[in-house]
Amino acid sequence: MRDTIATPEGTRDLLFHCARALRTAESAIRCALEDQGYSEIVTPTIEFYDMFNQANPAHAQESMLKVIDRSGRICVVRPDNTTPVARIAATRLDNAALPVRLYYSQRVFRSVQSGHGHKSEFLQMGAELIAAGVDVGDINRRIYQEVPATSFITQREVLNNMVVEENGTISHYSMPAGRKEELGVSMEDTKDLVDIIRVMQGVKVAVIFEDLENGLIRVSLRSKDPQIDVSAIAGIHGGGGHCMASGIRMRGPLSDAREKVLNSIRAVVRSLT
Repeated sequence: MRDTIATPEGTRDLLFHCARALRTAESAIRCALEDQGYSEIVTPTIEFYDMFNQANPAHAQESMLKVIDRSGRICVVRPDNTTPVARIAATRLDNAALPVRLYYSQRVFRSVQSGHGHKSEFLQMGAELIAAGVDVGDINRRIYQEVPATSFITQREVLNNMVVEENGTISHYSMPAGRKEELGVSMEDTKDLVDIIRVMQGVKVAVIFEDLENGLIRVSLRSKDPQIDVSAIAGIHGGGGHCMASGIRMRGPLSDAREKVLNSIRAVVRSLT
């Protein structure tokens, strides 16, 4: 009975003097920061996955706790505080008087492997000084309003050559070896291609196949239907990830890899009709 009501891996209860010690330390740090002119900010516990993935690729997607909102967008439970602070600096502080002194005291959440002793929930406190000389408005423009031309070239390529099948429920695109060079684009321009074809109305599963020219095919899978677990599909072919967002690196050639993965997806989609 005790095992059935235990806390999840990496979490724990804080009782009595432990809770008091944590609050005492947190209060002391708050007072010290506020004495120096820092003001507290609070960010949402849940943010969009894309923000963390683009701002900090070092965060492995397997380490993030993911949720899906009603529109099918992938969100994550806050894995760190620095990225949300950067978002605020870029979008909310354009006209703020500099320097800006802010601090946060918020819990962060990670997905940890069983038995490693790592914490999956902990309090993180920090302070940020946005000093004079930094043009926040310029940063905002560079991040959100200046998309490289190569990004549009890549999107045009995908939209012109994507395939939709199974009555509009599956969309996929394949980038053969050498195509990036022909288009003049880089690996950076192709990392989020799956999102271009995922948003089409009616599509339940979107897939990108990319020939990496080293004998491997990179496969990115996204599901918009909770009944279609793409991590299970990826697992069949040696990949993994989240039920709504997964990936595979598998041996080619591209045509063989594409048919193997698509046949697995088709079988799942057809089982639901």
